[in-house]
Amino acid sequence: GFTDHEIEFFAVHIEADEIHGERGYEIVETYATTDALRTRAVEAVRQATEMRWQYMTGLYRAYVLKEEA
Repeated sequence: GFTDHEIEFFAVHIEADEIHGERGYEIVETYATTDALRTRAVEAVRQATEMRWQYMTGLYRAYVLKEEA
């Protein structure tokens, strides 16, 4: 039930996500040159992923479920 414009939005963002992910790998490979730095990088990604999950969950609860804070 999406319009062509909405489908294009998702297609563009999927491609951008792939590019950004590849750049992230390149940064880690270039600068995380020790086990300690690689561990820190993985932990930073874990924390960022958790924050993103909480943000998206909050949006869903507020705008889809219509829950009040």
